[in-house]
Amino acid sequence: MFYLFLIDVSYIWFLVGFLCIVIELTVPGLFYFLSGSIAALIVGLSVIFFDPSITVQIILFCIISIINFLLLKKYTEKSLYVQKDHYAPHVSKLLGKEAIVITEIKKGFSGQVRINNEIWMAYAVDNQECEIGTKVRINATSGVHVIVQPLGEKNDY
Repeated sequence: MFYLFLIDVSYIWFLVGFLCIVIELTVPGLFYFLSGSIAALIVGLSVIFFDPSITVQIILFCIISIINFLLLKKYTEKSLYVQKDHYAPHVSKLLGKEAIVITEIKKGFSGQVRINNEIWMAYAVDNQECEIGTKVRINATSGVHVIVQPLGEKNDY
């Protein structure tokens, strides 16, 4: 324990910063440790140049960590998570379009429909059955499935 006081405090802050960087690189997450590593390195530099008391160092570490975290969170929300609803614009364009059943849709089971040149899993409204070749209209979406309403017309598939 006595030897701890012989070590320069700036080395401890640099060690904390380095450990936070190592943890950040090994654990996927939300940049929690990156904020701490930046704050620890800044506090380590402040110890070298200004030699503040331990209380000031801890307060400085906390303030810088919070500011870094908020800035990194704001940056990552803008750049990393831009495509939250990646399929939403595409799927919304399907509503109201007509499709052809290519795999029979039975009561309570899904089938497949061809919309333009894409094949989608589909359920029929009110558990109706749709035979192969039946024309349907897309009423809604549910995850990766479309909900279809039979139009009564039948085409040669």
